[in-house]
Amino acid sequence: MKRISSLALGSAAFVFAFAAQAAGPAKHHDHGEPTGRPPEQLGKVSFPTSCDPKVQPLFERGVALLHSFWFQEGFKTFNAVLQQDPNCAIAYWGIAVNRLLNPFGGQPGPKFYQEGAAAVAKGKSSPAGTQRERDYLDAIAVLYDDSTNKPWREKLVAYENAMAEVVKRYPDDNEAAVFYGLALNIAHDLNDKTYAKPLKAAEILERLFKQIPNIPASRIS
Repeated sequence: MKRISSLALGSAAFVFAFAAQAAGPAKHHDHGEPTGRPPEQLGKVSFPTSCDPKVQPLFERGVALLHSFWFQEGFKTFNAVLQQDPNCAIAYWGIAVNRLLNPFGGQPGPKFYQEGAAAVAKGKSSPAGTQRERDYLDAIAVLYDDSTNKPWREKLVAYENAMAEVVKRYPDDNEAAVFYGLALNIAHDLNDKTYAKPLKAAEILERLFKQIPNIPASRIS
């Protein structure tokens, strides 16, 4: 029998920890801190951007806060980035991801969804950064695209596929791999008893954790 790692089992268990919430009415809260961890023990994020170098540490803190599901503080952080560098388009990506709140809780409520959609629109209309940054924005945009009237589950699968393309284009981008792992988990069909997507996510995150022990990937495994 093929051995399944403890991290793989953890990833599958993580999906089921939110199963009842995902199956029922979505409940989102714009607050919270990582349970059992001091808030600022966020791990190490490396996410190069074309933004003003002075906001780079603040932006990377915002990404780490995404991994820790600390939504209120993350929202403040990405907005602080934009206050210091209004042309930092990738910060709008951060806001769009942040406004999903708990991604296992179903589609966010109207207020948060509208804020995320507005962030995507602003990001796309901002001066061009790098193609990589545009690809991140394009990926998250599929969750806020109402032009096709797709149900939320189909949007999640489309987002998973979009992040797979980002990983393919930037194979050395660890953060792309982390967000792809999360996309696999949230797109998982709870009726699929093979757990193919959570186990694939766990393989990705386990590899990253072995390479970079302090990477926040451990928070979504």
